[in-house]
Amino acid sequence: EAEELLLEVAAQKTASALESKHAPIERCAEWREIRAQRPRAECIRDGVEIAINALETECRESCNLLLSVATAQAAEARRLKAVISALKADVKDKRAALAVDAKTAAIKEAPASETPLWEYSSSVGNGYGPFGPQWRGATVSLCSDAEQAVAVSTRVRSKAEEVEAGCMEREASRRAEITRQHAGSLARLREACALSEEHLGRLSAEGEAIEQRKASAAAAVEEKEAAIAVAKERLATRSERPDRERVHDEAQSALQNELRVLCSAAQELTHSICKCDDDLARVEAAKAKVTDDHARKLASLELESALFDSSKGSTTGW
Repeated sequence: EAEELLLEVAAQKTASALESKHAPIERCAEWREIRAQRPRAECIRDGVEIAINALETECRESCNLLLSVATAQAAEARRLKAVISALKADVKDKRAALAVDAKTAAIKEAPASETPLWEYSSSVGNGYGPFGPQWRGATVSLCSDAEQAVAVSTRVRSKAEEVEAGCMEREASRRAEITRQHAGSLARLREACALSEEHLGRLSAEGEAIEQRKASAAAAVEEKEAAIAVAKERLATRSERPDRERVHDEAQSALQNELRVLCSAAQELTHSICKCDDDLARVEAAKAKVTDDHARKLASLELESALFDSSKGSTTGW
């Protein structure tokens, strides 16, 4: 009966351990659902998801082991009950036999009987049957069964404790791995966000520099166009000389050369402005990509940080 009580306590502990596995399994499913809300580009099978799946698998395997243990405990409990019932019945029979023996010993003289003594003696016999005292053999067998049942029950309780401890140890290791992977994921996201902000700063500075070069080139073009207008006006004015004075002298050559140089410079500056526009378009496109990636990283960081903070107060320990 003491072993039966111990086994009952062990069965309750196993049932509690089995019940405790449901919360982590539900938590794993909840985490996957929440992490599925990350931006599509960030929904990758990272170390955190692998660790979550490993914990869920471990919990389900623990459930199977604990179910096997609970089944063995239930079987041993039934066996103990059967053995206890048999022993109680045997004890009851022995007490009844002792009472009969006491009553028999108290008989001092027999009452008168009409049955001949020789007929009575042949019908009563010795009371042991053809194979000796059967009740003594049955008692030895019952006690042996009881000892075996207690020994098996003890081993079952020991195995239950071993299985429960092993399950808790493995699950604690999986939870620690989740925490480690999650912390690493948060660190990488923060680093990526910082790097994106740095790139955005450099791209913004590069865009401002291009804008300044473009403005400077545009101002230079205006100056060159003004100078070109002056050179053209001078050449047009010189064409008003008398026909006999319209010679290709040094002044005419200088004005024409100046006009050619000014036009070439203005053309180069115009090409430079076009190149600035192209560079600015590339910078803006790169900036848009980095900004979009930065927004995704921030959204993932916010979600993962909320999960990490909520896990600190969770009863599952992660």
